[in-house]
Amino acid sequence: MDDKKVAIIKATGRLLEEGGQITIDKVAAAAGVAKGTVYLYFNSKQDLIQQTFISGIEELYKVVDNAARESRGSSFNCIAAMVNAHYKLAVGKVVLMHRFFAEEPELMRKVKNGAAFFEVINVIKRIEGRYADELARGIDNGEFRPHKSEIIAAALLAMINNLSMGHMFRSHLDEKQIMPEVLKMVLSGIAVEKTTLCTRD
Repeated sequence: MDDKKVAIIKATGRLLEEGGQITIDKVAAAAGVAKGTVYLYFNSKQDLIQQTFISGIEELYKVVDNAARESRGSSFNCIAAMVNAHYKLAVGKVVLMHRFFAEEPELMRKVKNGAAFFEVINVIKRIEGRYADELARGIDNGEFRPHKSEIIAAALLAMINNLSMGHMFRSHLDEKQIMPEVLKMVLSGIAVEKTTLCTRD
């Protein structure tokens, strides 16, 4: 991705997190580019917000993928690393996600009805696929009993996203305790034998 486009998207994300109304002028100033430069990459403010939203989902894929690549040992531990990295980033983006919908209430409808829908679905499928691949590896190496890895991957993704989005309403819970419980609930159900999960902060 072009450096200026990346700078514009990052600036939009920062401004959304800080609150206040987003304007192209504010974004241009925050990104250190001319207003016209923003329009070279984005047709409108709505287009810019959509692309910033998609960029956030792509970042999530990279974090999950990196966690898998850097993990060593069992599929249990690899999935634990992926889940913890996923949840940590998602919790950190909760405010940003709420700002997306405050700034652009029709965001999901517009995404669903436009070309961006396929971009969003593609990235989500890649994230699910990364989990499914590791679950399948666990079946192959004898850690997990045979199961539909795509279904378990989708369930994991849904639980992590729902728990992270609701985190602000569960501030009394220690976030470091949440994912170990999810991992025990899901992975113990498909385990061939007891394995000690190595969870990360």
